[in-house]
Amino acid sequence: MLRPSHLYVALGCRQRSGLAAGLGAALYDGGCIVVDAHQRTNIPGLYAIGDVVVGLDQIAAAVGHAAIAATVVRNDLLS
Repeated sequence: MLRPSHLYVALGCRQRSGLAAGLGAALYDGGCIVVDAHQRTNIPGLYAIGDVVVGLDQIAAAVGHAAIAATVVRNDLLS
């Protein structure tokens, strides 16, 4: 008999994207903010990261999003 040795608990989350929606950012049906591969929204100068975008709702994923967005923000400001 196969016995699991690990348990992964996923509590889910509620997207708090009201501010972005109020600014006109595009949202998916579940409330996640639509972003491109560089964390840009459809609003110039507005970026989104972490649990409010589609992907893994994990701290490590949010940190990765932040690293991408920080680089893109810097490059966008310099251009």
